This record gives sequence, C-alpha cells and structure tokens, in this order.
Amino acid sequence: MPEQEEVRYVDTGITVDHAYDLDGREYDDAYVEEIAERTRTRRGGRPSLTGEAKISPRLQLRVTPSLDNAITRAAADANMTKADWMRSVLSIAAVPKPQRAASRQRRRPAARRS
Repeated sequence: MPEQEEVRYVDTGITVDHAYDLDGREYDDAYVEEIAERTRTRRGGRPSLTGEAKISPRLQLRVTPSLDNAITRAAADANMTKADWMRSVLSIAAVPKPQRAASRQRRRPAARRS
C-alpha cells in the first residue's frame, strides 16, 4: 500500500475580518448556520421519480456496444436522454398485450369503404 503524502499547512499570517460569497452576502454567524443546516438536511442524488421522498427502484443491465450505440442514436433522434428513452420503451413493453392491441385499435383510423 503506498504511503500517504503528508499535508502541510503554512500560516501566511493573513487575517480576514469579513468574507463574502459570490453573490456578495457576508459570511456572518447566521449565514454560516443557514448553510450548515441546508447541508445537514439535504439528500444526495437525483430526485425520486415517484415525486415522494422515496428512492426510486433501479434496473441495471449490460448491453453490447452496438446496442448501446443504437439506444444512444434512438434517444438522440427522439430528443430524449437515454434514461428517459429507455423508461418510455420499457413502459410500453410492460403493458399487457390485450391492452396494447385495444390501444392500437382505438388509434387506428377507420378503414375506407369503396
């Protein structure tokens, strides 16, 4: 195991009476406490897809490079992210077949009679 490099701090002797964030707000005690509270209560990661404070189920799978390229192209053609495109395709595929057939029949225009 490689040895960890020792970190040394140099006291420059510079003191700061006031510090400000990029918006010009001074780092006073109240502001520092507000930042600390937001940090303590914030959860990491993406927002849940359920809209609630729950972890969304995850699916992981391995694909071939050619399938990955095809998914990437299909998502780009649909102006979607790969994740959104895959969710939409999976949600269609997961609908039971009788419901899909009924849905297609409702969307199909009536046949013309000669």
